[in-house]
Amino acid sequence: MFAKYLAVDRWNGTKNEETEIVAPTVHEIEQAIRDLDASVRTLVTVGAGGDVHMAIGGGAGRYLVYATYDNQTFHSLVDLSAGSRGSQLLFVGGQEGDYPGHQVVGMELAIRAARAFAEAGMLDPELHWEVN
Repeated sequence: MFAKYLAVDRWNGTKNEETEIVAPTVHEIEQAIRDLDASVRTLVTVGAGGDVHMAIGGGAGRYLVYATYDNQTFHSLVDLSAGSRGSQLLFVGGQEGDYPGHQVVGMELAIRAARAFAEAGMLDPELHWEVN
């Protein structure tokens, strides 16, 4: 397993009571993504040490997913079927942000991306990524 830790936020007002799991299982990572509610739980981070991590934010059926290996280049998962649906507001990491609509994906894509990253440290080659 490539993933060394799983961090999950939990907002209590303006305070983040983050939980970290060392050596998470794929099941724990998938469940953490399913638990995102875009309100109290808004961000899951799967890390492999150093700057290497994938973040999945949002919830309630709308997710933002990116991965980085150096904290300088970010690979964002995109949904090509979204077309040009403009920007969308998402609550990620305890704050609301405006994100490109094609970067807002469904739960199945988010879980699939997280699974490939957690298991092998790779971006699923069958999914679509753009570099930011």
